[in-house]
Amino acid sequence: MNASTQENHPLRNEPRSAGTTRIMGVDPGLTRCGLSMIDMTANRKASFINVGIAGTAAAEPLDERILRIFTVTQTWLDTYQPDALAIERIFAQEQVNTVIGTAHASGAVISAAAVRGIPVFFHTPSGKLPLPVRGVQIKPRSVVWLPRFWGWKKFLNPPMRPTP
Repeated sequence: MNASTQENHPLRNEPRSAGTTRIMGVDPGLTRCGLSMIDMTANRKASFINVGIAGTAAAEPLDERILRIFTVTQTWLDTYQPDALAIERIFAQEQVNTVIGTAHASGAVISAAAVRGIPVFFHTPSGKLPLPVRGVQIKPRSVVWLPRFWGWKKFLNPPMRPTP
C-alpha cells in the first residue's frame, strides 16, 4: 500500500463508556472515503473517538482502490467494534462517473461490515436514522460531520486528504 493509505489519526482501541452505542459513520467516495467513529448515549450525547479517510489515487487500478477501502474499513471495524454503521445513500444527479465510484466505495464498506455481522443503516443526508441499538436515534449525517464541529482538523495530522 502506498502513502495514500496512511491513517490521518492513529487507530487505538478506545474503551467504551457504559450505556453507549458505538457508531461508525461513512461518507463514501472512491478518492476520499470519510470515516468517523463516535460513542452516543440514548439522549444523543456524542463522544468523539476518531476520524480519518481511506484515500486512493485516481491513477491506481480500480480493483486496488476498492481493496484499499475495504481493508482500511476492516481495520477500523476490528479496532473499534461498532454496534452499527451509518452510510449515506447514494444520490445520483448528473455526474455518472462520480456516482459509480461512490457506489464502488460503498460496496466495499458495506461488505466489510456485513462479513462481521454489523448492521448497516442507509440514510439520506437530511433524514433521521433510528438505530435499534440501545434506543439511539440521530441524524446520521451527524455521525460523519460531528467531528468537524469539535474542530476535527486538530485531530488530523497530516491534513485529511490522500497523498498523490
